[in-house]
Amino acid sequence: EIYNLLSFGIEGVNYTKVGDNKIKRSEDTPYIFANWALGNVFNSYLEETQADDTWEATKAINDNAERSPLLGFNPNLDNLKPQVASCQSVISEFLEALDFGIVDVDAVYPQFIAKLKAAGTDEIIAEVQKQIDEWQKVK
Repeated sequence: EIYNLLSFGIEGVNYTKVGDNKIKRSEDTPYIFANWALGNVFNSYLEETQADDTWEATKAINDNAERSPLLGFNPNLDNLKPQVASCQSVISEFLEALDFGIVDVDAVYPQFIAKLKAAGTDEIIAEVQKQIDEWQKVK
């Protein structure tokens, strides 16, 4: 109940139930964020446009997902602090413009990649790959 309250608001005000576990949001509801960010969506009502088996299908996808071979790997970036800081600065410079598409992506993306390379991405990638190779030998 708390999850659905936080996700969708108050029944009859912010949404209307249109089935046992389905709702229709009110057009003027302020609850328009991604409720998956709040917690366990399996506790959530379905919206009227979602299939009745949405949570079963989602569980099947989760249960059949392949684990990354890098689970448990944590790179040590201590000797790359200047490069990491420079790359973070470049990402901060370009992120909003590229993420929201407020620039010509075809023109700006190559500049972004060039600045990342100049900031040290190749060194970061090489060092992390070296650590992965060493980690996999002892894993």
